[in-house]
Amino acid sequence: MHSILDKEINSKILSIFDSLNSRDIKYCHWKSNSHLDKSFESICDFDLLIDSEEATNFEDFLHELNFKKKFSSANYVYPGFADYLGFDEYSGKIFHFHIHYKLIVGKKNQKNYRIPIEKLILDTAVPHDTFPIRTILPELEFLLLIIRSLLKFSFDLKTIKRILLKRKVFPQNILEEFRYLSEKIDHELFSNYCNDLFSDLSWLFRVFCFKSPEQISLLWLMIARYRLNRSLKNFQIYQGSQFANQRRIRIRAAKNNLSWLSNGGISIAFVGVDGAGKTTTISLIRTWLISKLSVQTYYMGLPKGDFIWEFIRLFYRIFKKLKINWLSDKINLLRNIYSATSKYKTFLDSERVKNQGNIVLFDRYPLKNLGNLDEPIDGPVSQSSPFWQALEKKYYEKIKPPDYLFVLLTDHEDAINRKSEHQSTFKQNQIREKTRAIFQLVKSNQNSLIPVNSSRNQDEVLLEIKNKIWGVL
Repeated sequence: MHSILDKEINSKILSIFDSLNSRDIKYCHWKSNSHLDKSFESICDFDLLIDSEEATNFEDFLHELNFKKKFSSANYVYPGFADYLGFDEYSGKIFHFHIHYKLIVGKKNQKNYRIPIEKLILDTAVPHDTFPIRTILPELEFLLLIIRSLLKFSFDLKTIKRILLKRKVFPQNILEEFRYLSEKIDHELFSNYCNDLFSDLSWLFRVFCFKSPEQISLLWLMIARYRLNRSLKNFQIYQGSQFANQRRIRIRAAKNNLSWLSNGGISIAFVGVDGAGKTTTISLIRTWLISKLSVQTYYMGLPKGDFIWEFIRLFYRIFKKLKINWLSDKINLLRNIYSATSKYKTFLDSERVKNQGNIVLFDRYPLKNLGNLDEPIDGPVSQSSPFWQALEKKYYEKIKPPDYLFVLLTDHEDAINRKSEHQSTFKQNQIREKTRAIFQLVKSNQNSLIPVNSSRNQDEVLLEIKNKIWGVL
């Protein structure tokens, strides 16, 4: 059925649903089926309704496929809901599965209605026309779309702005779903479901069969929302002060929104000589992860842009130019100490952020192994009295190694050719020395050290790094 799609869509996700369809687990994709293609391309998430009696079997199935359970702060946590992330090792894409065991709907941070029709939806689910996935019956999806849209609707500043600018009450994605489903539903079957499930509101739902949301007046929508809220009162999860407390908790949690995996946060440093591609790699890895998980990046090089650092640096240059060497040397020592303390403070901040569940990415991480060079790589540089050396070294020794160290290996000739500023003899000799030190580091065989050949095509390098990161998450 989907052989034509295999070239366009990741075979991994297709095989997952092929495997799921062969198992005796009741499931279906219950909303936003108008853009399922984007879900299969990992642009959008999957929203799967699963038979609650099959919860353990289904989650065991996901674990077999190396899916990882995702945890979130209180603003994303609801009863009967779980989050899983899957990875396609061939494309490097991450797939996000929202797992629903109960149908809970409502406004953002206020999902407070459980619509108890899960069994009906699962029993009437149908195979999708194009993709190897079971989907909710269009008539039931249309009914739920009306309920979800009215519950989310409110005459607030955001709605007023949208009406004034676009003359639309509902967001564009909601309107697209209405158009998609209105062309697929059987009106008689839809009316029957409305009468059977919500007889007191069947008149309200049928209006959407004949009019698009853009044609319905604002006043009518406000009345419809009021009637729907009254009718669904018995389906509320929380009421009164309980609801107010839950809403308050979710709104506060949203201000510090976090998502993490079972390991509770890890730190990953990327090291390599100038020209190995560290900064570009970190930027691309951050973009890859941040749409699904909480990520923070830290630069552990010189604290450029820092007011105190720039102030010390200015005086160093002035006295150097005036050839007052004894004073410029002292200021240079002070500069080195300030750099060390700044890096240590950055490390402490990163530890707090990591322990909150973030994935922490480091650029220019200081390593003890690389501090014995004439030009050390991001480590201690003082070479004067033992006192200054010990003071600087004390701060660097407090900086513990990252959980994982990705070493980007590249031939020194490649590193030299990648940047125009590497063409001087001094710089070339410096890169050769650092390249030897990096390769020596790899020979230390540390368990947390992960070597990657970065001399290849960037896409190949990035895919290997993604696979290795997924393996340690």
